[in-house]
Amino acid sequence: MAIMYMYKESLSLIVDSDEWFKKYDHKLWASLESQAAEAGHGGMDYIMMYDLIDAIRNKKPAPMDCYDAAAWSAISGLSEMSIARGGALVDFPDFTRGQWIHRQPQFAL
Repeated sequence: MAIMYMYKESLSLIVDSDEWFKKYDHKLWASLESQAAEAGHGGMDYIMMYDLIDAIRNKKPAPMDCYDAAAWSAISGLSEMSIARGGALVDFPDFTRGQWIHRQPQFAL
């Protein structure tokens, strides 16, 4: 049994993580966890590749589009900029030019 901390309205709540994951863990992660265990980034690389290949095979929308890829790729560079500025906040670019508000979520549904 592990302990997980969750925050809501500045209150700290200690939760049994086994129970929490049983209730809320995504079905894709739950079904592939043992296969993904040896993959990079705690298994997330495996999950992302699995979901992409599944989308291609089943002619579904890709779980990540070019805007998601750009945002994920920008994190390292923006982190370096923040560190170089003594930990200052750095604006995160909106690669969609405001269109993110109209996008339908695809991944993890």
